[in-house]
Amino acid sequence: MLECVVNISEGRRADVLDALVAAGGAAVLDVHTDPDHNRTVLTLAGPGDAAADAVRRIAAVAVERIDVREHRGVHPRIGAVDVVPFVPLGDSSMDDALAARDAFATWFAATHGVPSFRYGPERSLPDVRREAFRALLPDIGPPRPHPSAGACAVGARPVLVAYNVWLATPDLALARAVARSLRRPQLRTLGLQVGDAVQVSMNLVAPATLGPAEAYDLVAAATPVVRAELVGLIPRSLLDAVPRRRWAQLDLSEDRTIEARLARAATRPRRGAAVETRERRPGGGGPTDVRFRRRRRLRPQPPATAHAAGGCGDARARSCRPRCRTSRCWRARTRGSPRAPRTAADLFGLTGGRATLGEEQIGIDPETVGVVLPRLVRSGFVRCVHLVPQPPQTPRPGCHRLLHGRPRNLGHRSLCSVRRIPHL
Repeated sequence: MLECVVNISEGRRADVLDALVAAGGAAVLDVHTDPDHNRTVLTLAGPGDAAADAVRRIAAVAVERIDVREHRGVHPRIGAVDVVPFVPLGDSSMDDALAARDAFATWFAATHGVPSFRYGPERSLPDVRREAFRALLPDIGPPRPHPSAGACAVGARPVLVAYNVWLATPDLALARAVARSLRRPQLRTLGLQVGDAVQVSMNLVAPATLGPAEAYDLVAAATPVVRAELVGLIPRSLLDAVPRRRWAQLDLSEDRTIEARLARAATRPRRGAAVETRERRPGGGGPTDVRFRRRRRLRPQPPATAHAAGGCGDARARSCRPRCRTSRCWRARTRGSPRAPRTAADLFGLTGGRATLGEEQIGIDPETVGVVLPRLVRSGFVRCVHLVPQPPQTPRPGCHRLLHGRPRNLGHRSLCSVRRIPHL
């Protein structure tokens, strides 16, 4: 089994991020997105060639959707698919990772014309960043960058931990000085301005020797810190080496291990997969927003709007019987009770015509919710919903299908099961 922690130079456009995650399929164990870095880290793993196949699909989407000439972000990069490291897990060896590295670099150059720089036994990733297209030419592919996708650093390495520590003093010069003082063979560091805050961004190259706790303490000894942030996943052995009482301080948990995510992936239902996506709000040291996305393979439907009445008022739908689910009519019910919500704002979590939950949390476009769903509610009871195609001249993305089912409890809200289809 191989792990691949692919770094993509995109962290702001939700439609592109959704397409990248969907391309990864069941091999995606974790997604970490940072809008200030304008970067997304997808952790892939699986038996056989699952990770290698998934990273090729992700790379194809990235080349199609990302133009590095328009990229703006604080993290250094050389291409749209910036870094693709292969990591041996379980019974796999470094030779297996090297073979996967070379195969991906050859495929990327032959299929998309993107040059690749190898790193691993030959050189380190910092060497590639410093010398690419200067003292160092690509190992595979054309001698100049792709016009829109740039180049790619493809590597084979042991397990590495990416870790950020946020400083209490928002001084970039201080962050860079701390990063410089801590830099060593086992610890690669950068001082970065992230919104109104600063961070020391680190790669723990030998985490068994210098792990997250030691890295955090080194930064905290130099200057006061606000919080820590784990990027991606860590092996269970590294988590066990840290006292449990420090897990929250260091942004660690049992669910953030490679082993836990592989076990979860093995029990996913065939029709969908819940992927944890950690997305930090732009502007600095705000908490990471953890969301669970349900991915399903569904047939795209035309853009639609919804309307409802006291029954099946649409003349184009014959009746509101269960068989009409095969046409353009789906039922959505909420059962009445003394505690049932009575307004659209209570039922769908809307405030002032806007959704208080994010798109991934409720499964449908917040703007569409704010415009359409209040019309569906009549005293907290929705009898029938029709999806009617819009005229071609007024396309609008958003809610495409409501799934028949019992209300789903979201804290103090009651919400019908909702199925989301990617925007057209």
